[in-house]
This record gives sequence, structure tokens and C-alpha cells, in this order.
Amino acid sequence: MSSKLQAAKTEQTKSSQRTQALLDVVALRTRWLEMTEAIHSCLLEGVWLKSLRPVVEGGEIKRIVIEGVGFKDKLDLAKAAAKAASDTGAEKTAIEIMRDNIRNSAFFTPDTEITAEPMAGPGAFASEFTIGIGLKNPVKVQ
Repeated sequence: MSSKLQAAKTEQTKSSQRTQALLDVVALRTRWLEMTEAIHSCLLEGVWLKSLRPVVEGGEIKRIVIEGVGFKDKLDLAKAAAKAASDTGAEKTAIEIMRDNIRNSAFFTPDTEITAEPMAGPGAFASEFTIGIGLKNPVKVQ
């Protein structure tokens, strides 16, 4: 009888481990979806992402690098609206506005920085940018 009991306990332990592994996967996917939605919600009108790349350091995703493009006319409108709404009249680029929005998100840190914002050429209809985003809670890579 004790061998049957031991076998049942072993099976229960294995089952619990499999269940926990599935729950961990679901939690990780849910967290990733929440982070990508947080980034998406910070994008200005007329902006889209070309890539979203996790940066792994020491077995954890500590940063995300996004590369995007925005229609120049929409970026100019966002910049003008932000300037008009500013108490100080401070002028920020549309990309700086998005960076600040991301920094203020519950998922990301003030360590979020614009790493590239090339000047759009004359007659260009779009501007590109790259932003490195720090995660408040790094994600362990398994």
C-alpha cells in the first residue's frame, strides 16, 4: 500500500510541477502582452513600430529597443500641440514626448532614452526613431 501511496504522491508532484510551468508561461505571455500594449498606448497618432527587440543581460530581459517611424506631418502637429500646452513654452520633439510617455508608464523606468532620431531630409514624409526602454521589473529568461 505504501508503494501505491508513494507513486500517487510522486505523480501529484509531477502534475503540480507541470501545472506551475504552464502557469509561468501564461504569466510571462500575459506580462509581455501588457508591456507591448503599454508601449503601443504611448505612441502618437501616425506612428508605427518597425521592430521591438528584447535585450537580454545576465539571463534577464532588462531593456526593450523599439524602432519606429512616424508621418512627419503628424509628428509636427504633436510637437505644436505639446508646445501650446506647455506652461514654460518648452519645445520637445514628438519623439521626446513619446519617450516621456513611456517613462511615465507603470512598466518602464526613467532610464528610457532616445538612441537615434535621424533628421528627416527635405521633402521627407516620415521620420524614424529608436528608443531604448528600461524595464522596472526585468523578465527572467528560461
